[in-house]
Amino acid sequence: MSAYLGVERPHTAARELIVSAGNRDVWDLIEAGFADAPALPESVRNLVRTTVGRVWSRRSGVERDALRVLSGMDVSAGQVEALLNRRTEVPWTSSNWWTIRPWRRCAHMVSGSTSRSAPSTVRASQGEGADREPLVASIADITDHQGERRVQALLVDVLEAAGVRGDTRLTQGEALLAAAGYNLARPPQLTIWMLEVLNLNSAALRGSDAWPIVGAELTGGEPGLKLRGPPGRACCR
Repeated sequence: MSAYLGVERPHTAARELIVSAGNRDVWDLIEAGFADAPALPESVRNLVRTTVGRVWSRRSGVERDALRVLSGMDVSAGQVEALLNRRTEVPWTSSNWWTIRPWRRCAHMVSGSTSRSAPSTVRASQGEGADREPLVASIADITDHQGERRVQALLVDVLEAAGVRGDTRLTQGEALLAAAGYNLARPPQLTIWMLEVLNLNSAALRGSDAWPIVGAELTGGEPGLKLRGPPGRACCR
């Protein structure tokens, strides 16, 4: 679940949160941290960035209930995506999802999955002091791996590469899939939810001042993305 929201090194973050919560409900700590980052333990503040809280704050009650339950299950971000976007034959509602207190009853599943995911965690944090942040970057809050500027730059690259292949427009799904294939040191967890929070989704980019990415309506009403060139220069019409 936390990986789907964009938490870096999610198993490490989960372990630290469970330990920090002690006998309290860990979700009280998590939601307090989503609302106000300083409420999080210092050990996870660099893993749970403000964009994660912004995604959480915009979700419906049913979606939050579903994420709470999924947090106690050994599922991948892709499986969470399929469930939350109804790409499954199993129906879900508030009543059939909100049936357990997942972090309390299933904390052992999080701990157990840590060892299985250790190799990817190591690869993501290679190098001594990998989590240390430059002072200026910390002050400017530009170290978020899925901040607006970073994600915009990634999408521009995706759309430029598609243009070279002759595809001047991509659906949002196609753009997200292509972005996920980039080999990045700190890859963002890009979802439709994240694009909405960053105002980089198709619907938010329909204005005349949208640049360099523009929202477009594709065949069948599918929301899409394309590039817009600088003023006075045609690009990807």
